[in-house]
Amino acid sequence: MNTIALRPPYDFARSIRFWRRSTGELCEQWADGVYRRVIVFDAKPTVLALHNVGTLEAPAVTVELDERPATVDETARLAPLVRGLLADDSDVLGFYAAVADDPPMAALTERLRGLRPNRSPLWETLCWTICGQQISVAFAYMLKERLVRRYGAGVAVAGRTLYAFPAPAVLAAADPAELAAMQFSANKASFIIGLAQQLEARTLDLEGVASLPTNEAITYLTSFRGIGRWTAEFTLLRGLGRASALPANDAGVRQAITALYGQKLPEPELRVFAQRWDGWGGIVALYLLASLRKDE
Repeated sequence: MNTIALRPPYDFARSIRFWRRSTGELCEQWADGVYRRVIVFDAKPTVLALHNVGTLEAPAVTVELDERPATVDETARLAPLVRGLLADDSDVLGFYAAVADDPPMAALTERLRGLRPNRSPLWETLCWTICGQQISVAFAYMLKERLVRRYGAGVAVAGRTLYAFPAPAVLAAADPAELAAMQFSANKASFIIGLAQQLEARTLDLEGVASLPTNEAITYLTSFRGIGRWTAEFTLLRGLGRASALPANDAGVRQAITALYGQKLPEPELRVFAQRWDGWGGIVALYLLASLRKDE
């Protein structure tokens, strides 16, 4: 059977819809209880679909490829990718234990038990985070949609077209004027194209970032033009699920802190405040952001 068992506790629906802020997202889709994402499988763009067949304490998903059930062999080959996308290595039980003596956070984790937001590929995550620098989430989604439509590879499935996010080689050759016509600022166009070129030249090693401790990864990433601390922390959080990557300068995180603790803390003070969650600031940030959602 093409089933992949996952680590409990895991709330599939809550976790998958966590990042959804726009129906215009083209690289992944959450609809009718199914999560779909374009991946490269056997050297071609393919739509991976995950169906929940488990429970909170016994989670599991089944796999489809281009709307057909994956074979047992395909499922076994895809299992590491699926577990990575679904943040199966995230130690939420360790997190719950660590914040048990913090009443507001403990109450939030009880309400959102099993929340484990899915991850996205690191290059896509970095570009998305750059899109979101100092603008509204809605405008950032519009920029990403335009970028993906122009440069991504489309795959028709389930009545709509999903896209593979543009590879670095494609964006390295992009014309800045085309990005400007899509309403990218000159800086953002330069950042994305420049980082793509450095990936192609192998002067930027995103794969190597995964092996670095969080502080070293932040130092490394911020050495490249276009990547500030917020961008680095959010990229590590969404792309790698780094438990210790707290984007303390994120407006949503600060808003949630104010709502939960009654304290309005700027970034430096929030970093001091966050010492109570030693090593868990990134997961705290995810739960804080979830607390702001009306559907939670």
